[in-house]
Amino acid sequence: MDAPFRHLPSLAALRVFEAAGRHLSFTNAAVELCVTTSAVSRQIRALEQEIGRSLFARQPRGLALTKAGATYLTRVADALRRLDDASAALRGTGRRRQLRLSVLASFAGNWLVPRLPEFERRHPGIDVALEATTRYADFARDPVDLAIRFGTGPWEGLASEPLFPPWLRRRPRRGGL
Repeated sequence: MDAPFRHLPSLAALRVFEAAGRHLSFTNAAVELCVTTSAVSRQIRALEQEIGRSLFARQPRGLALTKAGATYLTRVADALRRLDDASAALRGTGRRRQLRLSVLASFAGNWLVPRLPEFERRHPGIDVALEATTRYADFARDPVDLAIRFGTGPWEGLASEPLFPPWLRRRPRRGGL
C-alpha cells in the first residue's frame, strides 16, 4: 500500500511559496514570515527542484509567476486556507470572520480607516484586514474578498458597485489642462 501524500512538499516550503507568490517579492515574503530573504530564496529553489518546475520568472524588476506557478499558487493558497479554517474550527475558538480588502492607500487613509471603528462596533464578529496597494487585485491569486478602486468600470469578470454618487466621484478640473 502506498504512503499517503507522497507527492506533498514540506508545509514550510508551501507557506513560503504562497507568501512569495502573493507578494511577487521574496523580500516582502521574508518580512511577513520573519525570515531572511535568502531563506525564502532557498525554500523556493528547493521547492522548484522537488517538483521539477520553475514557479517564478526572475526579471530585472522583480518576480513574475510562471504559468505553472500561477496555477500552483491558486491551489496551494486554497489548500492552506482550508487547513487554517479546519484548525480554527477544531480549536473551537468561535473564530471571527475576516473580511480582506484591497484598497488604494489614499482611500484607506482618507476615508476607510476613520470609519472602521464604527464598522467594528456594528459588526463585532468581523475582523477587517487591509492591503493597501495600487496593484489590481487578482481574486484567483490574492487572498482578498473585496477590492475598492477608483474608476467607472465595468471590469470583465467582476461585479462592481459605485460607492459614491456621480457628482462626488468627479472632480472639476482647475486651472486649464
